[in-house]
Amino acid sequence: MSSNWASSPSGAVMKDKEKSLREKEKDILRRYKMASHFETPSRKGLFGWLRWVAFTYVCFVAYGRPDMKHLWAALRLEEEGDDSGWKEFVCGMTDRLNNVQVVGGLLLATSALFLTTVPPRPATIDYTRYGSYICIVSAFGLLIGSIICAVAGVLMLSQASACWHENVWYRNRTCVYGTTIALAGPTFSAAPATILLAFGMHSKLNILNCFLTHGP
Repeated sequence: MSSNWASSPSGAVMKDKEKSLREKEKDILRRYKMASHFETPSRKGLFGWLRWVAFTYVCFVAYGRPDMKHLWAALRLEEEGDDSGWKEFVCGMTDRLNNVQVVGGLLLATSALFLTTVPPRPATIDYTRYGSYICIVSAFGLLIGSIICAVAGVLMLSQASACWHENVWYRNRTCVYGTTIALAGPTFSAAPATILLAFGMHSKLNILNCFLTHGP
């Protein structure tokens, strides 16, 4: 029965859909050489190795992959009239940024609560102390920046076309670096904010109080 279904027109279409995107990406990468500004930097020399590590790390945070081959393939497929790769890229990116927005919103509400309330048991945890308060205020600012960057990224990805992205946001190496850092920015802001908020809540660690002068 399964062989009859696979040999039918509908089965052939489904089979083609299942293999399509991965196979199409591989085919595109074989037929189109990646533009130099999309390629991962060379690892020659110490400076080149550091650039490779930084680029790979930022790409992984921004796109969920260590390079930009999937983006290049999606742009070339879109150019040929197949938008499946671009839709998957946009969907994955917006989902990632929306998740950061949700987490950032929850942490922002938590930090705002600590900034505007008195601790119920100061003897156990006192987040109004100078060092703790600095940590929470810093986390609050980072989280606002994270949410703003995430919202801007979602709007940019969902509204602009693939051609516009390639010709504006990814037109040269500088733009590639800037756009990739901007898309990774929400995560880069939310991660240290979470750490700062944790330190601010657990005032008995008193880490910052060792280095900062106490307020009045």
